Amino acid sequence: MPSSYPHHPAYIPVIKWQQYERYALRHLPAEVQDRVTPCIEIRTSKQHQNLVDNYHSVRASHTTLVDYSDPDGRLSGVRLAEFRDFLKIAKTNNYSVVPTLSPNDLNSLSFQDLNLLASFGEVAIREKISDFSLSSGQDSRLRAAIGKIKSVDNCSASPDFS
Repeated sequence: MPSSYPHHPAYIPVIKWQQYERYALRHLPAEVQDRVTPCIEIRTSKQHQNLVDNYHSVRASHTTLVDYSDPDGRLSGVRLAEFRDFLKIAKTNNYSVVPTLSPNDLNSLSFQDLNLLASFGEVAIREKISDFSLSSGQDSRLRAAIGKIKSVDNCSASPDFS
């Protein structure tokens, strides 16, 4: 069944990579699968390992946003190392992944990390907002992050104001 709205953006559910969420994604009908682009939030090392072990059987050929930030929206320490590991695996296996991170984290990444992100061709920038508006500080960080990722060859950035 063709989509009634083929030019509308895909539905983006935010999921935590739990057992029944993986089951639901795996069993979506093909015509729905192509209209869903989930944002998978990985919050623990156990979830990271499960993503590494099972991503191929759930989402391998479908575009997916992947976010390793902590609940405060920060990517550091173990989370950053696991994010790098997953992105390297995704790149090796040609998974259709869109790395997703905050403007603060994007602005603080190393040149090597930026090149890894850019190798996917697209990055989603996720900023938490309230009252449906950005503060001047958020706006500045977002603009700086978009400029930074656009400075890397062959990569585009798309803000996600959630």
